[in-house]
Amino acid sequence: MITLLSVGKPKFYARQIEEYLKRINRYRPIIDIAVKEAKDQNVEIIKKKEGECLQQKAGTGIVIALHETGKQYDTIAFSKLLQKHNAITFIIGGAFGLSSDVLQKAQIQLSLSPMTLQHELAQLVLLEQIYRGCSILRGEKYHK
Repeated sequence: MITLLSVGKPKFYARQIEEYLKRINRYRPIIDIAVKEAKDQNVEIIKKKEGECLQQKAGTGIVIALHETGKQYDTIAFSKLLQKHNAITFIIGGAFGLSSDVLQKAQIQLSLSPMTLQHELAQLVLLEQIYRGCSILRGEKYHK
């Protein structure tokens, strides 16, 4: 089971995200959960509130938080990570990122790029890589 936790409902990439969720579900169950964006003048309070909501929704298994300074994997190594863990929760923060508490509690911090990605785009890129990794594990041609 893969759980994808993110802040806010996708808007711009919603159709593509739905398509990858459907494709991944053919290989492995995946749940997409979006928590509400927090409102406040203080960025740290926003991250804290969103982080608390994300942690409440986290599934079982390994928790992987997306962060620009996290570990980068090539596609084959990422597919092996998917294969190694039956239950994975990926956490993607909102516009201001993840709270330090979420980052500290995650077993892995994953970077999709050293550049900062808009959170909805990060979700799409992550889903494409999960799909690619699943196709590699099945020996399919998609990844070439």
